[in-house]
Amino acid sequence: WATITGYTTARRASGGCGLSTAAINIGGSTAPGTNDSKLVEEWNGSSWSEKADINQARYSGDGMGNSTSALYVNGYVSGGPAYQQICESYDGSTWTEVGNTNSHHSTGGGSSNASNTSCLVYGGTGHPSGVTDTNEEWNGTAWTEVADLAAPLGNQGSAGTATSAICAG
Repeated sequence: WATITGYTTARRASGGCGLSTAAINIGGSTAPGTNDSKLVEEWNGSSWSEKADINQARYSGDGMGNSTSALYVNGYVSGGPAYQQICESYDGSTWTEVGNTNSHHSTGGGSSNASNTSCLVYGGTGHPSGVTDTNEEWNGTAWTEVADLAAPLGNQGSAGTATSAICAG
């Protein structure tokens, strides 16, 4: 482990995805309960730079994919409606809202080494409350519910692809 340059704007509860040499940090909140962020920053292996903002400011969403082909899914908006089922797709330069998820997965897990055409989102804090075991797969067009987790998990760690993933928490 090594200390690296910090983000251009400090945030908490942001989503992220990519590799140690090419990653993005998405959304978040600049202060507890206020100032939801649209900010996206890209890591190039040595420094962070600002990129195109997401369309809906929110925090605790799930980032998945890589720095040029990503999704930012669900999340929470201060001042409501709180829980979001929004899915935004990134092509390396712009964000576009695409098909919403079927259920809410704030603070859930996502397939981190996928692209914006094949992802899996699972677990998390469900709406209206409680932890969920729900899984959904993105095929590039729509979300489909697939086999549930063995147990409900929230704020978990996750890795893998849409067809080979791990979730721990």
